[in-house]
Amino acid sequence: MHRRKVLTLGLGVGIAAALPGTASASAVDPKELVERSLFHLPEARPASRDALFSALVEARRVFQAAEYSKLGRTLPSLISGSLASQAHDIAARAYVLLAQLAIKNYQGMAWVAAERARAQAELTGNPVVMGEAAHSMGVSLRRSGEYQAAIDHLQEAAGRLG
Repeated sequence: MHRRKVLTLGLGVGIAAALPGTASASAVDPKELVERSLFHLPEARPASRDALFSALVEARRVFQAAEYSKLGRTLPSLISGSLASQAHDIAARAYVLLAQLAIKNYQGMAWVAAERARAQAELTGNPVVMGEAAHSMGVSLRRSGEYQAAIDHLQEAAGRLG
């Protein structure tokens, strides 16, 4: 068990070192996080695929633990880093995560994040990533009361994915 804690701590330090802008300790309002991740991304240099993937895994864990302040310190840099690195699959999945956060309280912005996830997923050509993005858009549409649009979108996506 001690080895896991050491590994987790080391992974967290590695992510913070690899991705710029992740060291701030101030609390972040979830709405501010969504807006910053959509409209005010920090500048980033390309990062290694391993660092980006590790940051995505950590972001998912933090999201599932509802540690939104911590997510606010990492998600914008993860998105900008994956875009700078042209890691479209990681960018798509980071935008899916952002859409999941926005769906909880900010449905008006959820579809924007889901659309960005879809655009990045299309660049991968990976049906799994494309399916995740389509699901995110379907949920965003449904949560905003656009039931028929959600059904149509998901049926269209299923047809494209075969």
